Amino acid sequence: MLISHKHNFIFIHVWKTGGTSIYHSLLPFAETKVTKRSFTDKLFKRTQKPLSQDFEKHITGIDLNGKIGNEMYNEYFKFAFVRNPLSWEVSYYHFITQKPNNHPQKEVIRSLGSFEKFIDWAAKNEMTRHSQKQFVLDASGKMLVDFVGRYESLENDLELVTSRLGLPKQTLEHINKTEHTDYKEYYSPRTEAIVRETLKEDFELFGY
Repeated sequence: MLISHKHNFIFIHVWKTGGTSIYHSLLPFAETKVTKRSFTDKLFKRTQKPLSQDFEKHITGIDLNGKIGNEMYNEYFKFAFVRNPLSWEVSYYHFITQKPNNHPQKEVIRSLGSFEKFIDWAAKNEMTRHSQKQFVLDASGKMLVDFVGRYESLENDLELVTSRLGLPKQTLEHINKTEHTDYKEYYSPRTEAIVRETLKEDFELFGY
């Protein structure tokens, strides 16, 4: 995630949606270092505003709201990016199997040996505990961000964000990319049906 007090924005980083590229693009506009407290800050005993690194990389909106409070959270422009759940699962699988990472189920997933077996396993063990909607909704289903962009139109949607914030247009470098063919090639009718059913709410909420 990123937070900018100067530009009043919060970026909620949903994994495998181009978020690392967005993070590095907008990092120069976010606070990452402790700034010197002004005389008035000291006089009124104001605390240092939170920095991006004070929070988990993939903190959800509801958890961040709880940590920084409603006043700051509601004041800032909040945005996130999402991805077609079918494509999301393919990228997620290859991230775990290709990249060095600390995923708690890394060895189990790698031992499965195929994407099809991963989907069967994930439907019972993993998919039920992760979704993209969990990053942007509260417990009652209320949307906690002001804008949801799409991975499929990443640069255009990011331009909408930067324009809204008065920031220069950004050219994205593709960072943390996983190598795989078109996601459609990974699915049989059976495994696609599993993902569509298990992540049904993501498909409906984000219009995929």
